[in-house]
Amino acid sequence: MNLYGVGGLPVLHSKTPLIHRYLLSRGGSLSVRVGAATAEELARLIRGAGFQGLNVTAPFKRSLIPFLDGLDASASVVGAVNTVVNEGGRLTGFNTDPEGLLYALRRKGMDPAGLRALVLGAGGAGRAAVAALSRSGGRITIANRTDKTAEECAADFRCDWIPFARWKERLDSFDLLVNTVPLPDAEAGKAALPPGLAVLDALYADRPFAGAARRRGCRYIPGEEWLYGQALASCRLWNGSGPDRDGPPERIFRPVFPPAKTRRIALVGIMGAGKSTIGRLLAGRLNLPLLETDDMVVQSEGLGIPEIFRKRGEEAFRAAEARALEAAVRAPAGVLAPGGGIILRPENRAALRRNALVVWIHVSPEAAWKRISNSDRPLVSDRTGRDTFTALCRERRALYAATADLAVDGEKTPELIARHIHDHVHQAIKN
Repeated sequence: MNLYGVGGLPVLHSKTPLIHRYLLSRGGSLSVRVGAATAEELARLIRGAGFQGLNVTAPFKRSLIPFLDGLDASASVVGAVNTVVNEGGRLTGFNTDPEGLLYALRRKGMDPAGLRALVLGAGGAGRAAVAALSRSGGRITIANRTDKTAEECAADFRCDWIPFARWKERLDSFDLLVNTVPLPDAEAGKAALPPGLAVLDALYADRPFAGAARRRGCRYIPGEEWLYGQALASCRLWNGSGPDRDGPPERIFRPVFPPAKTRRIALVGIMGAGKSTIGRLLAGRLNLPLLETDDMVVQSEGLGIPEIFRKRGEEAFRAAEARALEAAVRAPAGVLAPGGGIILRPENRAALRRNALVVWIHVSPEAAWKRISNSDRPLVSDRTGRDTFTALCRERRALYAATADLAVDGEKTPELIARHIHDHVHQAIKN
């Protein structure tokens, strides 16, 4: 089972895993969002969780480069990475954003050769847009909030730049506007977009120009078209020739999460990941109740977990655990902290995916074993030691990934992890 995903901060809004699952469905591959606090943490998660490949989004497209083992020419030219290939722990950075942009334009019948284009933003996405259009014979002008950065980008690609304060004045001079910077809808709405101008919003979660473009009779290209094109190119890097599909499916343009999912946050991960401690801290931050399935099992069965294993066996415990989960997901809202084996039953995984926003707290087998090796947990005391536990971790890794909406690094303090998850969840609720 191959594991792919997308890493960023924030990242729960990302539709990339939906595209990966569509493009890679024939191979049974998995894709999950990876929420990292730093570029170094993201590189550690790629290696530690066993991702074969990852797409990279803001703010890590440039800051990840020092933590990679190699850089393809596609990334060197742009000066940013949006795709990582993991070959046995060696991470190589690529950039498929230029291919994605050209794919989006050609899908709309636009030939980039000779296009007069204004690119807003000189970060990773902006530089990729400039690289793609320049390479294809377009005439490019850059505007960035920091004029010095725009000037440097223009020098790199031998194109023009204008002060950001003046971009609205120059719109009549262009055939295409590519926006890669966050703009309030009100600010975008004040732009006098000339009829016939093509507008591409890279920030598909916000779409600041969507309303104004349609009111003014412009040709509007949603950012999902670019997103799909770059993901298609990334999948080819990961899988050789890769799939060849005609355009993104309609579901890519729908909201990522229904509101009901974000009212319940479920933490999954191997024993020793810290789910109970992090869950308590997270519940406090969100002002929600904490629902621990192990506690619910003890209350319903009248026995401690080790006693249930000893007297009734693991299957009896798993059945009671499934009943506890069924009750927990019926709660109006809450933070769920189930046991590490909750994902062993397909019906449990389905219930979690359907009813909660699922966060996989990833820790290495070594870190988890250090935390639990002296405990009385049944699956520690009844097994043959560290090697068996390591194998158990690797067996369950795919099940956690298949269930999760978000993966985070569990090898920090519980307070930092809870705050990190809270920030991601808050962003998802806001969107």
